[in-house]
Amino acid sequence: MNPLLILILVFSGFFFAVVDWQKNSASVAADTGGEVVKRPEAHVAPTPTIRLSDVKPKLNKIRAAIRPAASLPKIEPMAKPLVASPSKQPAQAGGFDLGRLKRGAESLRPFLDYRPPQKIMVFEPGKVEEILPEIKSTNQQDANLYLASNEAVESVKQARSGQSQRQGLKNDEGAKELKGSDFEVVWFRPGRDDNQERMIPASEDYRQSLRGPDYTFIKVDERDEEAMYALLSRVLSLGHGGELMIKVKDSGYLSDGSGADFKIFENAFRVSGNYVYQEFAEVGVSMSLEPGSFRWFDCNPDQGVLYGCVGAVPSYEGGDLFDLGDVKLEQARYIWIRDLGHNKNLVSKDGPRYPTEGADLDAIELIHAYKNE
Repeated sequence: MNPLLILILVFSGFFFAVVDWQKNSASVAADTGGEVVKRPEAHVAPTPTIRLSDVKPKLNKIRAAIRPAASLPKIEPMAKPLVASPSKQPAQAGGFDLGRLKRGAESLRPFLDYRPPQKIMVFEPGKVEEILPEIKSTNQQDANLYLASNEAVESVKQARSGQSQRQGLKNDEGAKELKGSDFEVVWFRPGRDDNQERMIPASEDYRQSLRGPDYTFIKVDERDEEAMYALLSRVLSLGHGGELMIKVKDSGYLSDGSGADFKIFENAFRVSGNYVYQEFAEVGVSMSLEPGSFRWFDCNPDQGVLYGCVGAVPSYEGGDLFDLGDVKLEQARYIWIRDLGHNKNLVSKDGPRYPTEGADLDAIELIHAYKNE
């Protein structure tokens, strides 16, 4: 408010107060016949003197605190409404963050988008990383996708080669050495396919499928059903939870010799150049079929233990080596191979369906096999 206006109001009030007092005095004189009646004197506080120099500083402070609207900054209308910028989302496949895998994992997208696994297990030397989906899929498969880095596969190979330096037992004199293919199938119990139906193997000649290793990754037209079955007949796919029992023929036996005593080839293969795609089976050995007589090699992928598993090392890199000394046996006649039951099969939405679920055995080779003459 203007300080001059304030002063005018103050002095106007004082002026009208004086005028009113004079009117009252005149009225009293009229009522008493013109005689002025002297009233008792009352104690009246002196009227304070108001100086402009005293009021002006306070008024200036008020004016500074209350800024006129004209001095406020003008609010300009926004050219565009504010839109929250979404954070950059990592590449997703089947609900999984591919950014957590090494470069080249994009090649796994078709297999993750179609019936994604419950989790991805990634093996590194001495450890295993579990990757869970960030978004759960309605068509999720009750299986795990196992991937091992190149370094993890090399560490398994080195550990097994170290065992090969161990000196085994001497064989009985007079025993005849058998060939690597001198075994026969006792029984085969196919597991189930991805639809939980009984799987039908590509070939009924199980022994022929286990010769080799001869499974190759030659480019075959997947639409040529006859050519595909011919290729798949070179391996024996166990199916989820499938089992195979073989024995050394002619009453022969495996002996704990120096290093590995037999090999099993599973068609694990490299994907994207950084990982080996794996499907696992466990192995037990015994001299008889009596219940409880089998000794099982140490295989627990979910805990990062691959040393005693089938499927850890690709066929074309030497396959998986087994030493009877690891299970404290001197001799064995039977080999029991059992699929773990939750291997993720690499099949895409647009790809044809073939019976390849579970661990795929390319070959079995006996090393220290003998029979008594």
